[in-house]
Amino acid sequence: MPFSIDIENVRCGGCASIIRKAFDDKVEVDIDTGRLLFDLNESERQQVAETLKSLGYPEVGSAG
Repeated sequence: MPFSIDIENVRCGGCASIIRKAFDDKVEVDIDTGRLLFDLNESERQQVAETLKSLGYPEVGSAG
């Protein structure tokens, strides 16, 4: 089942590429909306959010 996370600081294809590489191309990044789509377990959502934050792309609304 696909899940999504709205993330901050996604500005261009380079940003999307950095994010995709961090997840071995198992995610999709919509640059226009700043939304990350992934087809991982829901239980992995927190780990995904933490990885994004460490890359400089925190979840919208996080303290990040």
